[in-house]
Amino acid sequence: MSTILEDILACPDLPSLPLVAVRVIDLTSDPDVSMDDLAGVIQTDQALAAKVLRTINSSFYGLRERCSSIRKAIVMLGLSPVKSLTLGFSLVSSIDVSSEPRFDFKSYWRRGLLTSVAGRTVAVRMGLDCADEVFLAGLLQDVGMFAMYKALGSEYLYAIEQTQGDHSKLVREELLAFEHQHPEIGAMLAQRWRLPDSLVIPIRYHERPTAAPKEALEIVRCAALGGLAHDILTEEDARAATRRFYQRAEQWFRMTTDVCDSILREVSEGAKELADLLDVDAGDFRKAEEVLGAADRQIVAIGSSAPRESFATSKLEHLLTESPDTDAVTGIPSRKGFDAILEKLFETTVKNEDPLTLVQVTIEGLSPVAQQAGQIASDEILLSVIALVNRRFEPLGGIVCRISNAVISILLPGTNAEHAESDAVALRDDVARLSPSWLSGHQVSSDVKVTICAGMASRTAENAAQVTTPAKLLIAATRALQSARNGDGVATYIPVDRAAA
Repeated sequence: MSTILEDILACPDLPSLPLVAVRVIDLTSDPDVSMDDLAGVIQTDQALAAKVLRTINSSFYGLRERCSSIRKAIVMLGLSPVKSLTLGFSLVSSIDVSSEPRFDFKSYWRRGLLTSVAGRTVAVRMGLDCADEVFLAGLLQDVGMFAMYKALGSEYLYAIEQTQGDHSKLVREELLAFEHQHPEIGAMLAQRWRLPDSLVIPIRYHERPTAAPKEALEIVRCAALGGLAHDILTEEDARAATRRFYQRAEQWFRMTTDVCDSILREVSEGAKELADLLDVDAGDFRKAEEVLGAADRQIVAIGSSAPRESFATSKLEHLLTESPDTDAVTGIPSRKGFDAILEKLFETTVKNEDPLTLVQVTIEGLSPVAQQAGQIASDEILLSVIALVNRRFEPLGGIVCRISNAVISILLPGTNAEHAESDAVALRDDVARLSPSWLSGHQVSSDVKVTICAGMASRTAENAAQVTTPAKLLIAATRALQSARNGDGVATYIPVDRAAA
């Protein structure tokens, strides 16, 4: 063991668990624990019991029937929520904020609260059994920071200063200065407190969730999404954090953008309520509506903003030896670029036996807008639609191209049409919801409507004998688009073996 690590773990001022928390851990380690025994231990600390009951009766849990005792809470909710709340309140009370004016407790609690509430919300939405563990893991994730500060003092504060407020850089600065990092120290502290592995592991891996062992993946991933939700609600420019949140939510839990948005809305309110219940000062953070509203405003402004590298652009660097032709209005690949990308992706996905989906989107209403309000107005609406397309399909790895005046093509390597269809439906609904506000700023007649239709097709292992060339995939997607225009606006075409049929 290194000298620095010995100094940290030997520090007499490290936070310790109150006696009630120790007894709760001991009791709940027995699967046959008596509800009366557990309730009795918690009720020995009347202030703690009152806080637990107040939280259980709050909108955070949304019980239909008011809970009047700890025992009734255990009956109604089970052991896990009551245990998590008891430990959470106990650990919060073990950290004396008033004695450490130099440590940024507002940021510390803000990150813990938002992560715990968001992570728990993700677990509940996904129907996972680990919601209470996720809640506590989020609340405790950075306890190693406080431990390192207590042991190292000004040296540790200097390491924090080097991050310039970017928490993602903290581990690097810790390793450079001390050869140890706060997730490691926090996990060791959790082990000292005899917390279960279901909490120790998420604390250890909260900064690198993709490295977590399989047995803890669900908890670690929920907490990691909670951390990204924190970034979205606290960073001045939340675009990068938002994209990572959507991308990982889809990759890990197959969550749609709409579900992600609703989780963010729930989190911003829940964290404020939890801060009051825990009696901690988490400072200010943005409401989800502000973030999502800003994203919608950027949709209109995107056309006049400075060029920036998008996910699709970075993807193209790996697909083509030289840049494809780009569309002058949108800055995305034109038909020539699309053809080159499709050819290369088709070859790569066939070789790797991966699915490849092509989504064809037609924007209805651009021509009358151009005729009545001018080409600039039409281009602004086009850019608004493109921004929505990016928001829906970039998290899936989509590459967005403009192949004609009103047709957008999205290539989705590694994704099948069934999965893309839900995002296409959401895109159709997004355009229907936002297009009236786009049109309101232009002189167009009331009968002008802007809508989209989307058709998609995939090349998969099941239909490889039918979709043998990029051209056949394009034909299949075009047929789907025709069906969509004749139907409810979204359709999928599945090529079949006619001989077998």
